[in-house]
Amino acid sequence: MDSGSSVRGIQGRYALYAATNPPLEVIVWLPAETVLAVVGELTDAPWTPVKAPDTLSVWIYRDLVRDGKVLADKSLVRAGAGTAFRPLASLDCGTPVEVRGPYGDWLKIAPPPNMTFWVLRDQVEPLAEQPREIDAAQAQADLYSALLDAFSSRPPAQPSDPDVSLDPTVPPDPAAPAPDLPVPPKPPRTVPRPPELADFALDETAVQGERVTLRGTLDWGGVDPISAPFCLVTREPDGDTVPLCNLLAPEITYGPHIGADATVEGTRWFVKGARLPFVIPLAVRISPRK
Repeated sequence: MDSGSSVRGIQGRYALYAATNPPLEVIVWLPAETVLAVVGELTDAPWTPVKAPDTLSVWIYRDLVRDGKVLADKSLVRAGAGTAFRPLASLDCGTPVEVRGPYGDWLKIAPPPNMTFWVLRDQVEPLAEQPREIDAAQAQADLYSALLDAFSSRPPAQPSDPDVSLDPTVPPDPAAPAPDLPVPPKPPRTVPRPPELADFALDETAVQGERVTLRGTLDWGGVDPISAPFCLVTREPDGDTVPLCNLLAPEITYGPHIGADATVEGTRWFVKGARLPFVIPLAVRISPRK
């Protein structure tokens, strides 16, 4: 039975897993503001079971579905479009599915309602409870107290400078120097290091964590001495490809889209020893293949 609790990410983004036992396959990376409903009671256990977000899709072999219903018992639902992706669940004959689009021999579908996914407890926080409603009598009493405090408060302190006039009819002396007002110092801008870069040495002289939007073609990584699973490339007029950035994204999600045009919104980081910046995506939009 659901407890009605909800969680969201603590910083940057967080991973949604298919299971809690190795291999810990990431199904998708979610922006920190994504809210997930907890299955059961929210505890301090290392793993928290959650329902699938509306943006998540899973895959099933195309010939196993007709007219929005499964044709055979024990039809496997997988994390990606291919038998190399791990099975997430099996559906019985006649089970209705919400088809979201085809991809070759596979169909993208909405996760079945009874599917449970997992997040690491230390990567999420519970949503704050809604404040209680204040009744009319309490609100009126609070308003009365505020007005009473306003009328009974002390007048502002008088300045000690004898050259400053308090008479509003006396114009200020234009030759008098303007008073020096203290300027509060700006707090230093600190960007927390994302967990995906925990094992990398960051360039301390570069601006880190800046939000960027890049457009290019999704390709495999390995073009940089320090690389990521993917990179984003752009094509020159002569046909040559030029890499734009290393892309830290889960292979299980974006591997089937190699060669597709993509728009990536995320944070940019500079790693020591790498020629290209690293981008951790917060949102990726894949353009349909022509």
